Amino acid sequence: MQESIVLHAADRNNKLTHRLNSSVKNMPLKLPSFRKSRCQMLTACGEIVDAADFSIERLVKKKTLSASYKAADERASIRIFSGGKKGNHLHIDIATPAFFGGKVPKATHKRSDIDAILNQVIGMKVNVGVRGMFVAPVESLPADGVIRSLSVQKTSGKVGLKMTGGTVSVEGAPIRKMEWSLIQNGKRVRVAVWADKSQLIHEDYLVDLLKWIESTFDTFVLGKESHAYDKEQN
Repeated sequence: MQESIVLHAADRNNKLTHRLNSSVKNMPLKLPSFRKSRCQMLTACGEIVDAADFSIERLVKKKTLSASYKAADERASIRIFSGGKKGNHLHIDIATPAFFGGKVPKATHKRSDIDAILNQVIGMKVNVGVRGMFVAPVESLPADGVIRSLSVQKTSGKVGLKMTGGTVSVEGAPIRKMEWSLIQNGKRVRVAVWADKSQLIHEDYLVDLLKWIESTFDTFVLGKESHAYDKEQN
């Protein structure tokens, strides 16, 4: 009798788990809005882990898929492709018209084609390298920060030297690298920020990655306090 009760409880738990997993799979992966962001491009370069008998490469079929979508009355472009030794590398690029100089490129597929692939990875664990491409006024950067302190002009006699770009490696923080270059006659700066994290893919995966890389940019480049970054550390 007791064994029957245990088996019944286990069967009930298995059915509940199946229903929960099914409901997660039915939730579409949300695509982010860049309307209030300095970020012009978000890259999520991820490796699916602990996914037996699953292959992104089989779904994507070694193709690059791109589509456009609309969020908060603004259009953006999304591109995905696969690769890696185990076929479980999922690369996602999302960019604004500003990144392309004013207009998103022509799409190769419909958004529904990309959604059908991305929805298959919801609930899976991923080790992801995140890159955010930002543009900001140089004046918005702290004077004693890395970029402005490096871009100060040095003179020796009649010779003037000024760094207009560079790469900075970071240790001991989620951010691992920054690349920057001055644009528009030195009035603005383009910054690429790389950071790493591990997490489960859920419906807000890309939306949260954009918020996270924005908070990382605010903390390490603009020198601002970021509650989103603080939460990540705690």
